[in-house]
Amino acid sequence: MKTKIVNGHEVLWDGRTVWVNSGVDGMSLARFSAVGIDVHKTAEEQSMSSSPCLACSHRAGAPMSLEDWQRFQDLMREHHEVAVPDDVMPDYLKEAR
Repeated sequence: MKTKIVNGHEVLWDGRTVWVNSGVDGMSLARFSAVGIDVHKTAEEQSMSSSPCLACSHRAGAPMSLEDWQRFQDLMREHHEVAVPDDVMPDYLKEAR
């Protein structure tokens, strides 16, 4: 597992999945994998809501695409001001370029 800090948040990846954890409280903010995208509210926002999700989508069948990766990056910038770098992209997407 590799890790780096981006805009104060922890980004972890293993070649298949990317996780983003809050630099404030360590909670999971997001995950990108071959089967879906999860972008969550902050812990504070979750405590005031019945749903943790801001933008969650899961797919059966074909894996997530480069367009999905770009959407994930856009959602992370929009909701958490985290610029997820391309060098943490899952390996299967790097091979599809």
